[in-house]
Amino acid sequence: ITFNDSTSPFVGGSYDVFIAKWGTDTCPQPSTGINCESPHSLSVLSTSQNAATLTWNKSVNATSYIVEWGTTGFNIGSGDTIITNDTSVTINNLISNTGYEAYVNSVCSSSDSSSHIGPEHFVTSPNSLALKAKGTELKIYPNPANNQLYVNYSNDGQKPPKEVVIYNATGSVVYRGVPQNSTGTLKVNTSNWPVGMYVVHVVSKTDYTQVRKVTITR
Repeated sequence: ITFNDSTSPFVGGSYDVFIAKWGTDTCPQPSTGINCESPHSLSVLSTSQNAATLTWNKSVNATSYIVEWGTTGFNIGSGDTIITNDTSVTINNLISNTGYEAYVNSVCSSSDSSSHIGPEHFVTSPNSLALKAKGTELKIYPNPANNQLYVNYSNDGQKPPKEVVIYNATGSVVYRGVPQNSTGTLKVNTSNWPVGMYVVHVVSKTDYTQVRKVTITR
């Protein structure tokens, strides 16, 4: 930096000059990549015994989307995937009466993709013949629930379920209980649970699992 006495306001007189360091030693380089935006509003449009249709809102600059899904609680990167150019997709070959969750992220280029949105939970419809063969009737009420949730099971005189497991929206276990009566009702205290959707798994002695969704409100 050059100063001289012909440059205003440096005309005549004496001055003190201070040089201060600002920021880092290396100036940040501007990004050459695309700001890849995540899709919005992932939701389940419909489910059946062996399929589910998901939909979402498009994101800016996205050229395609990656949909990943697995059973409740799976880790991203370990599930099944579909790449699509649309903002909806139908997932086939699912297991009936099973809880799943899905994630979606945008792809903007071969080197640029967004973070995931999700999980979006869904439960495939039960196979009515299989349920009849198991001799089990399952009722969960009230739904939506507030401070108490009741899991009513009837096994036609058979042994009670092996356990009841309830997952929150992130796939974490919030409740695990072992029913004691062959025919009866299990009461679950939900007063401290955050509002939202939960997935209830009722596991039989033969490891057959019935799955239901329930919502906690306040």
